[in-house]
Amino acid sequence: MLPSNFYKELSFKIQQMDDSQKRNIFDEDTLKILQKVSESCQKSEKFLVLLNRTYNSNSLSKFVEYFNLSLYHKSSHTTLFLTNFDGLVFTKMEDDRYRFLKSIYPECQEFKNLEERRNIFFKNVMK
Repeated sequence: MLPSNFYKELSFKIQQMDDSQKRNIFDEDTLKILQKVSESCQKSEKFLVLLNRTYNSNSLSKFVEYFNLSLYHKSSHTTLFLTNFDGLVFTKMEDDRYRFLKSIYPECQEFKNLEERRNIFFKNVMK
């Protein structure tokens, strides 16, 4: 999905929300996030990097969970993918584990499972 289509669909979902849901989801931080999403979509960027220290993690998690956004989470930042509403999540810890197993134990089942999850994640978010 193109970022412009993503933003149209996100706007439609916001319009369909009840007032009580809007009050629960949108606070000062989520409105800033929404503004950044809008700016990124206008620039046709497929992802948005949000520094964790500048946004309340609870606000971000409510926003992501409600709209079922895909993200890559690190301790320093969270990357939102503006390409789908699949709710896919991949973390830095899983990525580090994947790289470790790839170099040491490339034939183990855990590596194969992580490789499959990682490939599905990056294939879907980078369409």
